[in-house]
Amino acid sequence: MAQANYAGIPNDALIENGPFTTNRDIPLGHRHTDGVRSFRWGHVAAAVYRPGHVVVKRLSGTTKGSKKAGSSYFRSCAYNNGYGGANAAGSVDIYLYSAVHLSNQNKYTGGDILMASSTGQGHSYPIESYELGVAGKRTHLKLRRPLAKPIGTGTHAVFFENQWYNLQLPVKDVIQFAGFPDAKVIGACTASDGDVSNTSGYQWLQTGGPGVGYVCAVVSHAGDYLGVVSGGRLSNPDVEFAQQSGDVWTKTSSMKIFAQAMHTTTSTSRYMLVDWLIETPL
Repeated sequence: MAQANYAGIPNDALIENGPFTTNRDIPLGHRHTDGVRSFRWGHVAAAVYRPGHVVVKRLSGTTKGSKKAGSSYFRSCAYNNGYGGANAAGSVDIYLYSAVHLSNQNKYTGGDILMASSTGQGHSYPIESYELGVAGKRTHLKLRRPLAKPIGTGTHAVFFENQWYNLQLPVKDVIQFAGFPDAKVIGACTASDGDVSNTSGYQWLQTGGPGVGYVCAVVSHAGDYLGVVSGGRLSNPDVEFAQQSGDVWTKTSSMKIFAQAMHTTTSTSRYMLVDWLIETPL
């Protein structure tokens, strides 16, 4: 196990170990880099995965990462008396009504709220903290920067979850355009509770630099660029080149690149050293 003794990380936080059931007082999305490798602290909701598996943040479907809030949430927003000017320009405090979607303290802390239409529209704000929402009650939400414009009973908003929370294995290949466009690649698992993890939880996810990748097929050349396929494994893109004119060749594969192979691998060993390209280390 590798002890992480770098700035911003608690001394008992290990980079390579089993997943944790609590956040260990490390903010989701906290970034660590040693100048060569980079990591993000994230919550992996997938129950079965290996080190080197790639996880994504899904933005729609059954694990969608956003919530549209209509004017019903803001119908009691025009009451500044007794709330210190909440919902007014310059305030970091918002009061919502019956905000039952705020049912998990980890989902939206560190996420964002966008004022999408009507009063206060055109501005987004990072979320500092919030009370758990209760039907028929007022719920307090605190922003990380003040409201640029007041919000009121006509406001419509979109809440975005913390992008490092509730991470999943991709259900389709991650390609440039069609396929699964609403999945954002976040990082590679560095830990499990064994060869295969059966535990969801918090861990460091590698985003840049040399690290372990888990591939789904033979990688025959060191230096090959690798994409992410269904299930979160790495693979050579199915690349074809078309000659357009003269000596100009164009890559026709639509698979996005997230890693580079540092050696070759065989069919019996799916683990390999790769250079992760999800996030620049420095």
